[in-house]
Amino acid sequence: MLYSESQDLGALESIPGRGFPKRKPREARRFSGPACFQRGGREKGKKKNKAGRATRFLPPEKGSQAPDPLAAAQTDVTPIADPGSHSPIHSLMRGPPFPAPARGGAKVSRCPAPFSPPPPWATRREGGKPARAAFQGRGAPEPRPPRREPAQTEGSLAREEQQPFSAVAMAEADIALIGLAVMGQNLILNMNDHGFVVCAFNRTVSKVDDFLANEAKGTKVIGAHSLEEMVSKLKKPRRIMMLVKAGSAVDDFINKLVPLLSRGDIIIDGGNSEYRDTTRRCKELKEKGILFVGSGVSGGEEGARYGPSLMPGGAKEAWPHIKTIFQSIAAKVGTGEPCCDWVGDEGAGHFVKMVHNGIEYGDMQLICEAYHLMKDVLAMDHDEMSKVFQEWNKTELDSFLIEITAEILKFRDTDGKHLLPKIRDSAGQKGTGKWTAISALEYGVPVTLIGEAVFARCLSSLKDERMQASKLLSGPKAQAFSGNKATFLEDIRKALYASKIISYAQGFMLLRQAAKEFGWTLNYGAIALMWRGGCIIRSVFLGKIKEAFDRTPDLQNLLLDIFFKTAVEDCQDSWRRAISTGVQMGIPMPCFTTALAFYDGYRHDTLPANLIQAQRDYFGAHTYELLSKPGEFVHTNWTGHGGTSPTLESTGRVGGVAGPPWGGECARRPRPSPTPEAEKKAGNAAAILAAMETEEQRLKAAFHYTVACLCEEVAEDKNIKFSRQTIAAISEITFRQCEIFAKDLEMFAKHGKRSTINVEDVKLLARRSNSLLRYITQKSDELSLNNLEQKEKKKKKSAAKKEGRNSNEEPLAIENEDSNMA
Repeated sequence: MLYSESQDLGALESIPGRGFPKRKPREARRFSGPACFQRGGREKGKKKNKAGRATRFLPPEKGSQAPDPLAAAQTDVTPIADPGSHSPIHSLMRGPPFPAPARGGAKVSRCPAPFSPPPPWATRREGGKPARAAFQGRGAPEPRPPRREPAQTEGSLAREEQQPFSAVAMAEADIALIGLAVMGQNLILNMNDHGFVVCAFNRTVSKVDDFLANEAKGTKVIGAHSLEEMVSKLKKPRRIMMLVKAGSAVDDFINKLVPLLSRGDIIIDGGNSEYRDTTRRCKELKEKGILFVGSGVSGGEEGARYGPSLMPGGAKEAWPHIKTIFQSIAAKVGTGEPCCDWVGDEGAGHFVKMVHNGIEYGDMQLICEAYHLMKDVLAMDHDEMSKVFQEWNKTELDSFLIEITAEILKFRDTDGKHLLPKIRDSAGQKGTGKWTAISALEYGVPVTLIGEAVFARCLSSLKDERMQASKLLSGPKAQAFSGNKATFLEDIRKALYASKIISYAQGFMLLRQAAKEFGWTLNYGAIALMWRGGCIIRSVFLGKIKEAFDRTPDLQNLLLDIFFKTAVEDCQDSWRRAISTGVQMGIPMPCFTTALAFYDGYRHDTLPANLIQAQRDYFGAHTYELLSKPGEFVHTNWTGHGGTSPTLESTGRVGGVAGPPWGGECARRPRPSPTPEAEKKAGNAAAILAAMETEEQRLKAAFHYTVACLCEEVAEDKNIKFSRQTIAAISEITFRQCEIFAKDLEMFAKHGKRSTINVEDVKLLARRSNSLLRYITQKSDELSLNNLEQKEKKKKKSAAKKEGRNSNEEPLAIENEDSNMA
């Protein structure tokens, strides 16, 4: 409990029959601290006991014995050492709880309350001046360095729970929420509706008061004007949820909260944070004993108020403490199943939310392309299009986005005209769709539809350029649609449905790959259920996805499920007709077309990628696999000039795509075969290898030979010369000690499941190692710098000899002055 001099201390607890010594007047105190700790000195009208202490006590209750007021304290208690430290007085005040006095009992002296921090008058005076008051105003604490918490045990926590007037006893909030934007306010009110006491806090304190006086008026919501006050009002384990802007703002609040929290307390980030940041925060806070949860929150303002979709992930130990709150406020579907469940470790929750947002980008773009076909091919007006979307919402396309599209199309402005044509056609984005596309590229997953949806927004933002291009660039001649309108509308609907299936199939492919990368155990059916209600992409369609994963938990792709396979096959002809008609009319349909391209590519057993592999091997010696020998990588000397034909036996693959079995930098920038000049300067590799006795010596010699070739090439480019000693040193350091090339070897062995590495492996890997090349280049730069320094020294020495002075002597002072003046 925070101490305040304005508090009614007469209402605080005391032992029945035990009195407390009264405080001296402030001006009469010689020693800071309660009177019961003062030694020596007699006041008027008081007697001294044997210990020299004042012994004026309040009369005990009738029939009770007045015990020694110091019985609860040890006689060796020393004065407070420092007002901010864990002092003996702190220990005394945190002793066993006293029972509360019965009504009508003895009055209690104005002595500091047990279990509270020391009041201002209990702080030591330094230099004749009182130390800074620990608390000021009406109970508001002045900021000070955090007190070191003693180790908590089950017994100590049990005692804290029993303390009726301690900080724990005053705690009344089940959870705190930081961030009072619309989403934060609505989430607080949602929690309040379900019987949870929420403590609201905002960086701008006035916003807390406004919220309590307006939206939260008449509720059980309480406010806090500082983080310290907010923490003091929370039950243990403390649960603090943040809905603030992703990035540095989250880290700032975490840094401020950690010193105020205890082990086992929980911090929840409910914003759109990048999943890598969430993983980092989980690891950092785990070391400090704090449980961190990154939770996706979807549904917008309405969802936050009446039931969002929640996707929590992070420290699994936190889930039992937040499960009741989260599943109570989440949206419900079916027989009351909450759209909230534990997703996985570390950044899994925010990764799932990121993919959700990427799919949302795709859904919105697909609807826009259907709208574009209706408007520009069929020349439909807004009211007519609105009715079509309303009808579609009664089919398998039943979803939140289709529903609001129908409402947007018929909405009229204050002038009676439709509002949609007045809106500038430049779409914004916050970045979560872009993160999905980047993650797909990073993990080698063809999430083409979401990528195109992101790029479509980027293209829309080039409004001024498009205005200029529209005047210069031509397309197909405008012509009226001559086909059957109802049939084409059905084609558009089926194209939209089939493309939507592709979008979700790609999204779940990305989730599956991320689970492999990070070792997450994701329940894909449960994820589909989380999106079934409360979120922007909520739809009946998601129920079919859950059923698919219920039928086959290890389903590789939604297209392989019997329901979705049949659905796409039924839509296929209409899908192709809608796209071909749009292409002939010059209508951009990036997501419709890329979805169909993915479907056709996925169903083909043979693609023209063999030509790409041959081209890569031709100009970069990237190697290729033969159909007859899968897992064996071969390089061909296509021109007959230089190059070798090493064979690497491995089953490794990079990013799910056939390629060299090593990963990392080796797979990105391979070097070509050594030039004949470099080979000649480096020596005869065959002769060197033949003289080696052991396999390790042969491997080392092969590596040394390759390093020598690389050194000669770099030296030739930079017009310098490496000595044999330098080349040997580079080879030795990079092979074992610096772990530059060793990491590439380790990754090669790991991906290829190899127990041994042969000479050709080492030679080829060394040539492809960017890290090795960088190291050699760095050494060459140092050598070039040393050469320049040597040349500069020689010039100075020769100039000094001409002037007749030593090269180490400094020029005359007057010369320095002249140079400074210049």
